[in-house]
Amino acid sequence: MIRKINSILLVGLLVFSAPIHAQKGNDKIEVFHIEEGKVINEAALSSDIQDEAEKYLANISDVYKKINPFPKKGFIVKIPLQPSILVKNQWIYTLADELTIIFPVEEEPFIMIYDDEHQVYFFTIEHQFNHYYLKKKLGLVNEKR
Repeated sequence: MIRKINSILLVGLLVFSAPIHAQKGNDKIEVFHIEEGKVINEAALSSDIQDEAEKYLANISDVYKKINPFPKKGFIVKIPLQPSILVKNQWIYTLADELTIIFPVEEEPFIMIYDDEHQVYFFTIEHQFNHYYLKKKLGLVNEKR
């Protein structure tokens, strides 16, 4: 029970502190393990990760419709965007300076972004989108397929 509360508090801290981190110019990618309740990996932002993040934003397919967007198992990846990326679709029009990708264990990944006024939005990604490259770059998959 305490572990569950700690995990929820840490996820909440990640969610609510994200706009503050983005404003400080934090250029580290963070990988948060939901079950362990901690950041398990940090990596420097690179141009290929930035390109992958742009692909995620370009492949938004719908608004995420579940009431609780945070899974019990999986990973949360926070990617600072430098330079910021214009996200323009039927649901949002904003300049995103950070992308959060949620990789649940038994579901398709989805993303979380903030608008200019720090409102949070959750979106699904097109089903045919290949998540393997980014997961491999961040150490979330083994070399064997």
